Amino acid sequence: EEKEQRQAEIEAEAKRCLEGISPDASDYDKILYVFEYIVNTVEYDALAEDNQNIYSVFAHKRSVCAGYSKAAQYLLERLGVFCTYVTGTVRSGEGHAWNLVICEGDYYYVDTTWGDPVFLSSQEAIANDYVSYDYMCCDDRELRKTHMPDADTKLPECTKMDYNYYVVNGMYYEEYDSARVLKVMNDTISVRANPSVFKFSDADNYNTAHNDIFGNLIDKAAQDLAKQYNLEQVKYTYMDDPELNKIVVYWQYE
Repeated sequence: EEKEQRQAEIEAEAKRCLEGISPDASDYDKILYVFEYIVNTVEYDALAEDNQNIYSVFAHKRSVCAGYSKAAQYLLERLGVFCTYVTGTVRSGEGHAWNLVICEGDYYYVDTTWGDPVFLSSQEAIANDYVSYDYMCCDDRELRKTHMPDADTKLPECTKMDYNYYVVNGMYYEEYDSARVLKVMNDTISVRANPSVFKFSDADNYNTAHNDIFGNLIDKAAQDLAKQYNLEQVKYTYMDDPELNKIVVYWQYE
């Protein structure tokens, strides 16, 4: 009876979730929808009940990586997207779990846990609503900067970044373009938005960007911020991540 009750709770919540996405949506849109659903509705909690299974996600909205990843698999399979459960370790040496998906015919990795602002470090969680999309469809090279799958598990090669979130949304730079970066910051400021995100393809590209952004461009953008909003003092916060070749800037408008 308890099993049937729990299954009914899971099914009801999964149904509510899946009502928000069309079965005719693209693979990418389905994967992004499930990624954001889990990140935005579930809190990372190492002490959560049932945290090794999907009941913790759908019933309690509190879980750990096992619950996050199994719930992503459950939902994506319901949407007709191939998704499997992957285990391994992360840079700290701790065990971890994430997913392997097929998006538009190619393999990618997805890690919903590492997208959750509750899971991120205090430096990374520079805003309460910050979501990290580094592992929203990434390739082997990006994944293995921080994640290492178990050695005894044979996995297909993930060689493409075409459907990485940052690539799809024009935030990925294979060549550094100073004028483009400044325009992105000024465009963000002009509509009172946040954040300005810059993801770079490699360390050399990132280092060039880092030196120019923090030595030059961010001051120019800050002057534009002050002028547009009549601010006597300009404030902004940023995340500078050399490991993932990423810079994120949050602007304060008051």
